[in-house]
Amino acid sequence: MRTIESIDAQIKEIRKIVFDTQKTTPKQKKEVEYLLQVKSYLETKPSEDFINSEIVRLEKLIKKRSSTEYFNMWCIGDRAQLKNPKKSFEDEMDIPHFELQLKTLRFILE
Repeated sequence: MRTIESIDAQIKEIRKIVFDTQKTTPKQKKEVEYLLQVKSYLETKPSEDFINSEIVRLEKLIKKRSSTEYFNMWCIGDRAQLKNPKKSFEDEMDIPHFELQLKTLRFILE
């Protein structure tokens, strides 16, 4: 499981690269922002068991919300005429948000 110290080290490493090259890329900015969010979450001292239970909960939630049954109920009338109905459905069901949470929790457990 990652620690606050390991996250700080990663942030420091990115900032050192930025300082050495005198250039900041959008990817580096996003990575630092992401790591700062992870750090703030780790400051709440979540247990490994809690993180594992959240991973299981999110996997079930994503599976349930992205099911074909839900999509078919949602995709009635005008919604079927959308340019990309599956993407619209996933956005409305907050699936990208839950997938990001899942990715972050798995990152913490590495």
